[in-house]
Amino acid sequence: GTAAGRNLLHRFSLCDTRGAINSVSIQNKGYRSVMVGVTDPLGSFIDTPVSLSRPGQLYWLSPGGIQLSGAGTFLNVQQLTLSTATGLRVGDGLFNGVPASAAVLQLLSRDPRREN
Repeated sequence: GTAAGRNLLHRFSLCDTRGAINSVSIQNKGYRSVMVGVTDPLGSFIDTPVSLSRPGQLYWLSPGGIQLSGAGTFLNVQQLTLSTATGLRVGDGLFNGVPASAAVLQLLSRDPRREN
């Protein structure tokens, strides 16, 4: 992930936990908010537990859709936002899962809010 203030940003081109994956652990250390952007047009498939290493907020953006099934749960998450929105307003910037320059990422250091 990429750090921006108290936020940790992850971009996945694919998120499909069906099959041999038993769980997903995101190491958020001292970060308050974790933002995940999935760019696969087919969306996210989550059927195993997804956990943060420390309590925190998790924002999951997947414009292609989000499918939860089986053991698809979220652990150690104080606030969960699952969205098919294309972006999340963060400070003066927009997190949308697309790789960005260091200058753009610095704009994402404030608390997030969903962009409709």
